[in-house]
Amino acid sequence: MSKVIESGYRSCACRDCMEIAIGEPGAMCHECEDAGCPGDRDCQASEAYGGEAEEPREGLASEPLTAALIRARCEHAGFCLVSDGSVEPAVIIERLLVTLGALDPEALDAFIHPEAALLAVPNEAAADPAHAFWDSAEAQALLEGLYAALNRAAPAGFIFACEGEALRLGFFRC
Repeated sequence: MSKVIESGYRSCACRDCMEIAIGEPGAMCHECEDAGCPGDRDCQASEAYGGEAEEPREGLASEPLTAALIRARCEHAGFCLVSDGSVEPAVIIERLLVTLGALDPEALDAFIHPEAALLAVPNEAAADPAHAFWDSAEAQALLEGLYAALNRAAPAGFIFACEGEALRLGFFRC
């Protein structure tokens, strides 16, 4: 009589988790084990539901956003968030400029070069998040230009788009 081997790769036993666990039926992935997920309620892992990882502890630098990191996140998770939750144009534009610079520095130059048609951010506005620029048509045009440039620079098989009520910006599978 042969014995059935129950151990192996399987879906995490946490109700809403999409990660892979290693073990017997009922096993949880490392993230859910660390977070103490109850299994029968919402996942408690820091990156659950597409959320961002926990803030790095004091003294640890966060991983810089690079083209390789963006591509790795897209390949591993099927998406890569660039902005999650902020509605402040100053914050969003800064994140989009950094992302574009990581993926396509030449495309970024079209936004930051002194003679650029869409000069990224006026010096006065860069120093003042309450500056009138952030609520202007120019800021909206800059956002639209950045969305288009990031869509062109997206990893193969992905598009740059918003999810939900435009609070989550990133690269998603086509």
